[in-house]
Amino acid sequence: MNGTEVTVTAADNGHRICLGRQGTVRVLLPGTPPAAVTLEGAALAEVSDHVFRGVSAGTAVLESAVPVCSPPAPSGGVRCLALAAWRVTVVVR
Repeated sequence: MNGTEVTVTAADNGHRICLGRQGTVRVLLPGTPPAAVTLEGAALAEVSDHVFRGVSAGTAVLESAVPVCSPPAPSGGVRCLALAAWRVTVVVR
């Protein structure tokens, strides 16, 4: 799995993925701009916005928020600002 790139999206909320050391996780979430992604754990390192690399064996958690509603309504329409928590667990081997 070394050198592998995995892309996670809003549909991956709650999932657990496996990644080799030096593998890359790219987070593609909706929103303009997408909400920041926080990292918990030492198994991953952030290499740029929404891109993380496996650096040591262990577990890390990526967290963010995603819009609950579809894109904003046209000018003058009702707008929904609701967000849902998003979380993916990454196991680096």
